[in-house]
Amino acid sequence: MRVAIIGAGPAGMFAGAGLARRGHEVTAVERDPGPAADGTWPRRGVMQFHHAHAFRHQVVQALERELPEGLDQWITAGAEPVAMRLPTGKEVPMGVRSRRETFERVLRAAAGRVPGLSIRRGHVEEVTRRRGRADGIRVDGSQLPAHLVIDASGRAGRVTRSLRPRLCPGCGKRPPSRPPAWPFPACPTGSTRTVPGRSRRSCLAARSTTDIAVRWAATGGSRCPG
Repeated sequence: MRVAIIGAGPAGMFAGAGLARRGHEVTAVERDPGPAADGTWPRRGVMQFHHAHAFRHQVVQALERELPEGLDQWITAGAEPVAMRLPTGKEVPMGVRSRRETFERVLRAAAGRVPGLSIRRGHVEEVTRRRGRADGIRVDGSQLPAHLVIDASGRAGRVTRSLRPRLCPGCGKRPPSRPPAWPFPACPTGSTRTVPGRSRRSCLAARSTTDIAVRWAATGGSRCPG
């Protein structure tokens, strides 16, 4: 299956790596050029990119399952695991402290080494459709054919906004205009948007956090990520 991913941030890279490892041909399209030759990375448009972040333990578990080499490199690069001691004396993992820049650098490098995943620099103008079905994306005026389109462009992404259904197919309610806060509501599809395609799910928008794409990629796209 040919997969086009809008955005090569954490969600795009993780989903792309998970799908490529399962034998799919994946292209992630990103306007940002990535780290410069001198090591700097302004990452324009990404808020708090150079600030410290707290990452939930689910991110660690997902990396252990899908990109263990990326997790090792993240820790080596300075990420600090955080644990909490229970009243019983047992310590349980809580997450990781790290700059987002450190996390993205390591994830981008690890995912980029997965055969079948490529990163293309460009601006995605729209999701293209034929006979009412998504068949790819338009990048700087050129068609990129795909059986599956994943929107991992982030909260400010606008490419797939026109594809939002009036009512959620899972619960019959109107989808939120902004991604819901964690934990997600009971509706399993409240954080996704789909249009019909040659595969069962031809356009998936993962907007709120990496976790959506993480869980979806981990199942090979076999079930809803909500």
